[in-house]
Amino acid sequence: MGLSDFYGPPSKEEAMKSLLHAISRGITFLDTADVYGDGDNERLLGAAIKSHGREGLTIATKCGIVRDKATNRLTGVNGRPEY
Repeated sequence: MGLSDFYGPPSKEEAMKSLLHAISRGITFLDTADVYGDGDNERLLGAAIKSHGREGLTIATKCGIVRDKATNRLTGVNGRPEY
């Protein structure tokens, strides 16, 4: 389910509606990363969790993927703890 800029950004309202619908229909595994929508996806998940609650959800996230914002190309990996 693409809710970030990789497929063209949906409106925030439509993204939240889709996410809450998925959770209400039994989707419990939510995958995110800080590069999805330049952080928008993680903020969206946070708002959905605040609205729905964390109970029963499994959240996977990735970090350290560094992309050039102008080209969206991978430029490296940052494995430092402070990242």
